[in-house]
Amino acid sequence: MQADGTGYSRAAKAVLIVNTRSRRGARSFRAAHGELKRLGIRLLASYPVHGERDLLRAVRASLAGGARLLVVGGGDGTISAVADALAQSDAVLGLLPLGTGNDFVRALGIPWDPVAACRVVAEGVPVPVPLARVNGIYYTGTALIGYPAHANHTIPNWLKKAGGRLAYPLAALYALSHTRPFVAHLQVDEEVFALQTTVIAIGNGRYSGQAELAAGWAPVPAGRLLVRLPRTPNRRALLRLGVDFALNRQPSPELLLSLSGRTVSVTADPAQELDVDGEHRGWTPVRAASVPAALRVLVPSAVAEYTAGRASTAA
Repeated sequence: MQADGTGYSRAAKAVLIVNTRSRRGARSFRAAHGELKRLGIRLLASYPVHGERDLLRAVRASLAGGARLLVVGGGDGTISAVADALAQSDAVLGLLPLGTGNDFVRALGIPWDPVAACRVVAEGVPVPVPLARVNGIYYTGTALIGYPAHANHTIPNWLKKAGGRLAYPLAALYALSHTRPFVAHLQVDEEVFALQTTVIAIGNGRYSGQAELAAGWAPVPAGRLLVRLPRTPNRRALLRLGVDFALNRQPSPELLLSLSGRTVSVTADPAQELDVDGEHRGWTPVRAASVPAALRVLVPSAVAEYTAGRASTAA
């Protein structure tokens, strides 16, 4: 690994891809384009995209054209879709957080301001980071099983733009108050559980949203998935749990069960919807695994050694 990412970024063949449907995407595309050029990044092409089909088409065209640095602006769903396309490749991902949650980029120490994030692209260090994989799909943040999964990917764009990070906990509160319990058969590594619940979240370790909260502020072990689910389908308890997350408070361990493991499998009766970082990706049954060092990402040099150390530990 290079000690200084500046040489890498300025020598690399780069493209800029921005999802203009993301919360700040439309007004950030031109600013990011101008800032990257000012910082000396050679852009082979720039793509303002609208939706996942356009996004993946731009990624394929970029790789076919010889680009090995993809600077991507968007929210968690956009970044997760690109991570799936680039996983286990020699391409490097530069990140511009333009969405509502921005969980993955926050965990990597990348600033929320797109102009400051451009400086990380220009001066950062490429490091390998782990991804999660569920039913063959790589992702960066969280897979949800249950009715909240439906609520998560049906949040309207106007609510994301108006409510910001509050949009997700508000939608979760609504979902938890209207959801119906299901019987889950859950296996985390060698541990097997049969229980009634309303939602199961499978996060990409510390890169998933509110990982520290869900784990009771304890570090998530490297190379492991974080599994979270309510201990009871009682509606009053679910609302208390939803309020805790909405207010960014540590939930009571009496309400929330947190587990970690390298592999997770879930079956549900009746079958439940699967949401991956805000996008519908099918139904149960589900098989998930942690994949160490699956993606190379430009991160600030101050956190590169720590991030790379966690990825190598997990390998």
